[in-house]
Amino acid sequence: MQFGRLHPAAVPIYEVKLKWSTSVYYMDYVDEKPNGDKQNFIINLILVLEESTLDSPVETEIIQGGVGFNFTTLRLSCLHYDGFESRNAQI
Repeated sequence: MQFGRLHPAAVPIYEVKLKWSTSVYYMDYVDEKPNGDKQNFIINLILVLEESTLDSPVETEIIQGGVGFNFTTLRLSCLHYDGFESRNAQI
């Protein structure tokens, strides 16, 4: 799932591999800079790669923030979660 587009001068500001064992998972990201750091990053692309081998796909929604902001909350959900196998994704 992709939100936004990649700017030619863009650099990754956050990458994470997730593993969860529920039907819904919320992932938060906030670009928190130490005091005095004047460089602020704005999200211009969110890319979610599902790495699970299960039949039911993971759906991703932006709950708040996202492209154009320096924070986001993503909701990753699976409609047919059986409760036995964990889901995997890379963001």
